[in-house]
Amino acid sequence: MFRLLRYFSLASADTVIIVIAVLMIFFHHLTVEDLINVGERQNEFLTRLIGNDIRSHFGPYLYSINVEDGKTVLTDTRTREISKNLSLLIKGLPVLRVNILNLKGLIIYSTERGKIGIGKRSDAGFIAAREGRAFSRIALLNDGGDRAQSAENLDILSSYLPFRSDDGNVVGVFEIDSDITSLLTDIDEHVLHVFLALLVALGVLYVVLYQVVRRADKTIKSQQIALQSSESEFRDSERKYRNLVETSHDLIWSVDSEGKFTFVNRNAAMHILGYEPDEMIGRSLTYFKTPEQAEKDLKTFARIKETGGASHYETRYRKKDGSFVAMSFNAVVVKDSKGNLMGTMGTAQDISQRKRAEERLSRSEETKRALFAAATDSIFLLDRAGTVLEVNEAGARTLEANVGDMVGRNIFEFMPPEVGDRRRGKLLAMLESKEPVVDEDGRDGSWFETHAQPILDA
Repeated sequence: MFRLLRYFSLASADTVIIVIAVLMIFFHHLTVEDLINVGERQNEFLTRLIGNDIRSHFGPYLYSINVEDGKTVLTDTRTREISKNLSLLIKGLPVLRVNILNLKGLIIYSTERGKIGIGKRSDAGFIAAREGRAFSRIALLNDGGDRAQSAENLDILSSYLPFRSDDGNVVGVFEIDSDITSLLTDIDEHVLHVFLALLVALGVLYVVLYQVVRRADKTIKSQQIALQSSESEFRDSERKYRNLVETSHDLIWSVDSEGKFTFVNRNAAMHILGYEPDEMIGRSLTYFKTPEQAEKDLKTFARIKETGGASHYETRYRKKDGSFVAMSFNAVVVKDSKGNLMGTMGTAQDISQRKRAEERLSRSEETKRALFAAATDSIFLLDRAGTVLEVNEAGARTLEANVGDMVGRNIFEFMPPEVGDRRRGKLLAMLESKEPVVDEDGRDGSWFETHAQPILDA
C-alpha cells in the first residue's frame, strides 16, 4: 500500500531544507552585491574628492615621485602634506588604507609606509582601473603591516578606481580599503533572521499540509480497502457469472456490428450445435444457415439494429453434423459510451422438442377435428354454465340448429324447458361429484342416452 504520509514527510523535509538553503545563499549573495555596489559608489565619491584635492595642490609633484627610495620620499614635506590632507578627508570614514599607484602598478603613495614601492601590476583590480573601469572585491585583511594589531582578520572592501588628469586621461589608480566587518556581521544577522522567519513560515505551512495529507492518506487508505473489497466481490461475481454462463444450457452469444460471432458459451455451443467456441467465433451467423434462412435472418438482424432488440425470434441453425436445430433468440443491441453501435448480444434456446411436440399436437388436433366432424353421435363441449364451446353437425341437427348459431350460447336454450331444467340439474351434480354421468330421457317419441364426462384441470 502506498505510504503517502511517509513519503510526504520525507519529500517535504528535503524540499524545505533545499528551498531555505537556496534562498539564503541567493539572499546573502544579493545583499553582499548591494553592499559592494554601495561601497564602490562611496569610494568613487571619495576618490573624486581626494583626486580633486591632490590635483589642485600636489598634482605635478605626485607625478614626479620616485619610488626608488620610499623612505626618502616619505620624508619630503609635500608627502607629509598629502598624508595630512588625506587624514582629514577620511576622518570618520571606515577607510583603513589609501594607496596611489602609477600606471606601472607601483604604489607611489600609501597611508601605510610599508606599502610604498610594492608592485601590483598583475592585480585584476589595478588592470581594470588602469583601463578606466572601477573594480571592487571583498577580502580578509590579515597582514603584518602597521595595522596588524588593530586591523587583524577584518573584512574589507578593496576598490580600485581610475585617477584621471584634468583632460580625462587615466594617470594613476586609487586603491581604497574600507572596513565592512560590521556591515557583513549585520548582513549575517539579517540573513539569520530571514532564515528563522522562513523556517517558521514553512514549518507552519508544513503542519497545515501535514494535516491535509494525513486526512487524505486516511481517505485513500479507506478507499483502497473499499476498492480491494469491491475487487474481491467483483472477482467473486465474475466467477459466479462465468460459471453460470459456462454451465448454462441456453446459448449465450454476442456478435459484432457485421454479424460475426465474438462470444458463445462452450457448454451450450457444444450441446446444441456441436461446435467448439473457437470454431464459431469470427464466423458470420449466416455460415450456420441455409441461404433462404440466412437471407431472412439478415433482414431481422438489420431490424434489430434499428429497433434495439428482439424477443423469441425463431430460426434454424445447421449443426456440425449437418442436421438442423430450431432455436428461439432474444437479442439487444450493444453501444459504446458515444452511442455508436458495437453489435448485439443475447440468449438462444433449443426449441426442437417443443416444435416436434407442437407438430404432434397439431396432427392430433387435426385428427380430433376429423373424428369430431365425422361422428354420427351428438358431441358437445360445454363450460361450467352450459355455454357451447364446440358442437359437431350431428349435435346441431339433434337440437334442430346450426353449428354457428349454437357456439357461444347456452345449450339449454335449444331444449324444452322441462328437459333443459332436468339436464341442468344433472350437469350441476356432475360438476359437484366430478364423476361421469349417464342419463336417459325421451321426447317426441324418441329416447336419448347421454354420457357426460367432466374435464378436470391439473
